[in-house]
Amino acid sequence: MKKYLSWMMDCTFLIVYVWLMKTLSLWGLEYIVVFSFFLLIPLLPFLAPFLGILMFFNNKKLIITGYLLSLTAAIYLVNAIKSYPIRIYMEGEMTDEQYLSLILSLVCYLFISTAFFIYRMRKLNYHLFK
Repeated sequence: MKKYLSWMMDCTFLIVYVWLMKTLSLWGLEYIVVFSFFLLIPLLPFLAPFLGILMFFNNKKLIITGYLLSLTAAIYLVNAIKSYPIRIYMEGEMTDEQYLSLILSLVCYLFISTAFFIYRMRKLNYHLFK
């Protein structure tokens, strides 16, 4: 059962990670997003949420750092909710479907990164609250 849970958590995190990159690429950042995905590092400071991939390592400090950097997606979420329709880095406006996909991907990314963080810390037998 633990083997399947581990596989399912890893796949879910990666699916939401790619979905978030796809929706953020609608802002006109295709090349930056693609390079950050394949190099596993962000090329610019505003792509810090993509360092959440650090949670795949078996080092406690890297997992905590990856989680804290993935929480920066909340900044995107607040800005996306406050500035509808989004016109940042775009030539035109987003459609409602694209806007809702962006909001949903940010919420899902924050949720799954928190769940993945808790799972990885338990897997390393490290408890935040003793």
